[in-house]
Amino acid sequence: MLRVSGENIEWGIFPNNEIYLDWQWDKIDRMKITFHFIENNSLMELYFFVKEVVRRNPRVKIDLWITYMPYSRMDSPENNRVFTLKHVADMINSLMFDRVFIIEPHSDVTCALIDRSIKVPVTVPLFKMALGFRDFYFDTNEDIVVFPDAGAQKNFNSIPVKNRILNTVMPLHVPFGLNPNGKHVVIVDDLCSGGRTFHYIAEAIMKIYEPRAISLIVTHIETTAVDGPLYNNEYISNVVCTDSLDTVTHLGDVVVRSVPIEQFIENN
Repeated sequence: MLRVSGENIEWGIFPNNEIYLDWQWDKIDRMKITFHFIENNSLMELYFFVKEVVRRNPRVKIDLWITYMPYSRMDSPENNRVFTLKHVADMINSLMFDRVFIIEPHSDVTCALIDRSIKVPVTVPLFKMALGFRDFYFDTNEDIVVFPDAGAQKNFNSIPVKNRILNTVMPLHVPFGLNPNGKHVVIVDDLCSGGRTFHYIAEAIMKIYEPRAISLIVTHIETTAVDGPLYNNEYISNVVCTDSLDTVTHLGDVVVRSVPIEQFIENN
């Protein structure tokens, strides 16, 4: 899905599944496009739209905001697998954007591949926002944050919390002197797909300790999470996320707070 000046660009579909667009092509000097990846067609919509804008106005300067960078998991040429992130980046580069803002890229390779790209951190601001939510009481001096891996710890190290657990291997290793009993434990990461990693971390904590609550904060959450272990999860009670990919409104008994990604775009 594309948004231009707050307006959704609605594409039509011919009977043979080819897409088309009728739009008011105003001639302007600068344009801001928000690219919201839903499916592979989203990339074609972006390509067709920008090529037409530039065809009609070759001097236009365009800023692109990517709410979630697609194919960012495939960030290296492994074995016989296609290096898809590189090819998507090449397509974006071919459109010659003035600037490309990428919200919480899953891989550092993303910004290295995309010309004139700017990383926009969201997970840490999202965590700070969650501190103000009703029924999400978290004491930054007493409660605990869990980073699932070294990458999360590196990227979100600025979270203003005293007590931290880095979980790189199972079983869970809790630092000496840190006791999760009676504490609110919050798992923090950038992306949730099926949710198995977060389920296993929460399960490991609950097998040994009795925390007050376990929550999950992620910027990006795929709709496949609805079919994964987070649905009606017996350990995780709250999920805070954005609608950067699509809007996940419920996970059964798990409380979901989905913050519009546009809030973070408007503030930049």
